[in-house]
Amino acid sequence: MKSPVAKKHNLIHLLLTALLAAIFSQHIRAEPPLWAETLTDELDQVDAGGNNISLLTRQQGYARGLGHVLIVHGVGQHPDWHALIRPMRQKLPDYGWTSVSVEMPEMVKEDGNIDHPALLAASTAHFEAALTHMKSIGAERIVVIGYGMGARLAVNWINKTTPPAVKAIVLISMEDGSEKSGLDSNMDTVSLNLPMLDILAENDKVQALEAGAERLRYRLRLPQYRQLVIYAADQYYSQMEDELIKRIRGWLKLTFEKK
Repeated sequence: MKSPVAKKHNLIHLLLTALLAAIFSQHIRAEPPLWAETLTDELDQVDAGGNNISLLTRQQGYARGLGHVLIVHGVGQHPDWHALIRPMRQKLPDYGWTSVSVEMPEMVKEDGNIDHPALLAASTAHFEAALTHMKSIGAERIVVIGYGMGARLAVNWINKTTPPAVKAIVLISMEDGSEKSGLDSNMDTVSLNLPMLDILAENDKVQALEAGAERLRYRLRLPQYRQLVIYAADQYYSQMEDELIKRIRGWLKLTFEKK
């Protein structure tokens, strides 16, 4: 029969083993996620603060490379999301922009609310991992393109860290938030001294349209800020992806190619 001390040691060992298993089950993913199973040629898995995340990289196919775009998806999406994210990451390389689409952390808890402090900490780690990857493939000029919550997280990250390689930002359907949440997104844009393209859909969510109207008042006189509306588009830009990408390309050309 085992002594009480031995039993205690065994119990501690079992508890530690269970704890480590729980931690590693959350943070180490040996296999690519389901959405990436057919994308192995473009897939990279990198460490983001102990969390194994996925990036999709598509090299530009232009005679003269113009730079890199970092594409940031929204809530409930992934780096190859069929609506908007996939078209952007696949088509912008045809016009000289290598695309990197980054996997962002889960944003919504089971009760439907967002744990903002945890989200901000995790998203910062994801951005830093993506930035390290992009530098490793030669990125010197990076344009961040964020959709929905992805835009808000990108604004927060750039505002806090001001990475020198990030030269511009594109916001797509970005809503606002409160100072208490840490995602006071419209106020954060005021501090960004970067060329900024602010895109809204004509039939966007009310929250996005209201936030966009407020940003326009804030930044109307700034020469590096431009807001445009994609007419007849819904919040997912369904059937309007080509028009949206065309407008992004035109703005990138105006902002960078003439320089």
